[in-house]
Amino acid sequence: MNYREDLRMSVRSVIGRPAESLLLSLGVALAVGATAAGIALAGRTSEQSRELLSSPRFREIVVAAREDADEMVLPAQVQTSTEVVMLTAADLEARSVTQAIRYAYLANRTGFRFGESGFGFGGQAGQGGQASQGGQASQGGQASQGGRGAGGGQGGQFQRVAPPEGLQPQIEFVEGMEVTPEFFDAWELAAAEGDVFQAADLERAEPVLVLGSELGATLFEDGQSVGRQVLARNQLYRIIGVLEPTGGEMDGLAFTPARIAAQQFQGLRGRFQALRTNLRFMVEDPEDLDRARAQLANWFDSSHGPGAVAISVPREEAEATADRNGRLATVILFLALSALLIAAVNVTNIFFSRAVRKRRQVGILKAVGASIRQVFTVFFLEALAIGAAGAAVGFGLSVLLSRLMEQTIGFGALQIGLIVIGVLVSWAIVAVFNVVPAQAAARVPAAEAIRYE
Repeated sequence: MNYREDLRMSVRSVIGRPAESLLLSLGVALAVGATAAGIALAGRTSEQSRELLSSPRFREIVVAAREDADEMVLPAQVQTSTEVVMLTAADLEARSVTQAIRYAYLANRTGFRFGESGFGFGGQAGQGGQASQGGQASQGGQASQGGRGAGGGQGGQFQRVAPPEGLQPQIEFVEGMEVTPEFFDAWELAAAEGDVFQAADLERAEPVLVLGSELGATLFEDGQSVGRQVLARNQLYRIIGVLEPTGGEMDGLAFTPARIAAQQFQGLRGRFQALRTNLRFMVEDPEDLDRARAQLANWFDSSHGPGAVAISVPREEAEATADRNGRLATVILFLALSALLIAAVNVTNIFFSRAVRKRRQVGILKAVGASIRQVFTVFFLEALAIGAAGAAVGFGLSVLLSRLMEQTIGFGALQIGLIVIGVLVSWAIVAVFNVVPAQAAARVPAAEAIRYE
C-alpha cells in the first residue's frame, strides 16, 4: 500500500457514510469558524489597543475652562470655583512646572464651510477707517480681521467679502483645528508642500490654512492647493502648506492659527473663544502623566483659584476602553475554544465507534500485509479529510462572524491573515484529537479483527 491508496480508501470511507460525514464536517465547521473568528478578534483587538495608545493624543494633558468641562469627552476634576476663567497664551507657561512636559499648545476643534460669504459686523466707529489683514475698511468705520465687519459712525455698514477668482473648492465643508505652531512638532506633522505656520503668523493674525494630505489633494479639482485662497467665515484664507500623509484622521483636516492673545478676548465673540480654548500639554513618557497632571493642577490652582479649570488625561479612558475590549475578546475566545474542544471530543468519540465497526476491515488489511502505520494512516486521513472539509466551511463562517462581531461590539476588524491562522490552529486541534482513535484501530491484532462480527 502507498499513500495514494491510503487516501483513496479514506475518501471511500467518508463517501460511504455521507450523512455521518456531513454532520461531522458541519460540527467541525461551526467550532473552527467560531474559534478562528475569536482568535482573529483577540489578535486584532490587541493590535488596535497598541496602535491606539501609541497616538500622541494619549500623551496629552488637557486643560479647559470650567464651563467647557461638560462638553469634554473625558471626566474632569470636581470644580468648586464660581469665577469664569479665560485661558490664554500665558497659561501655556505652566509647562515650566515639570521637565516631563515636552510640548505645550492649543488644539481646538472647528470647521470650515468653503464658499460661505456671510455678513460680518462689530467694528468700532472712527474717522477714516482702518482695515486689518485680509479685509477692507468701509467709509467711517473699521473692518475687523478678514473684513469681518464695518460698523461706522452714523448707523454703520455691513461688508461682504467676495470669493477669490479662479478655480473654487469642490468640497463644501471640512473639519479642522485651531492650533498653535508647536502642535505640528508634538504630533510629528511635517509639510510635504509649502510650510506650516509659525509664531509670526499668530502675531499678524493672518488667515492662513495648512491642509492634511488627503484634503490637499482633493480640495480642488486639479489637486493643487498651496498658494490658493479660499473663502470661509467671510474671510479669504490663504493655503500655505499641505502635510505629509499620516494614514489617520489628520489627513482630512484643515489647520488654522489659534487666536489666543488676551487682548483678542473682547466682546461676546472673544469671550466665547476664550471659554472654548483647550490647553494641551504633552509628555514624552506616558508614565509621567499622573505626576505632570498633579503639578499642573497645583499651578492652575495657584494662578486661577482652586477648581477653576478642568484637567483631564485622555489616556485614562483609552486604557479603560482597551482593557474592556481585551476582556471581552478573551471571553469570546474562551467560549469559542470551549466549543472547539467539545466538537473535537465528539468527533473523537464518533471515530472511535467507526474504528470499532471497521475492525474486520482492519483485520483484512493487516492480513494482506498492511502495517500498523498504514492502517493508522487510513483512519487518520479519513478524520483529516472530514476536518479539512469542516475547516473550509469554517473559514467562510469565521469571515461572517468577524464582520458580525465588528459591527455588533464596535471594535476589531476583519483580518484574513489572522482568520487563516485561526482555521489552521483549530484544524490542528481537531486532527490531534483524532490521533487516538486512529492509533486504537491500527493496534488491533489481525486475528482478533478478522474474527470480529
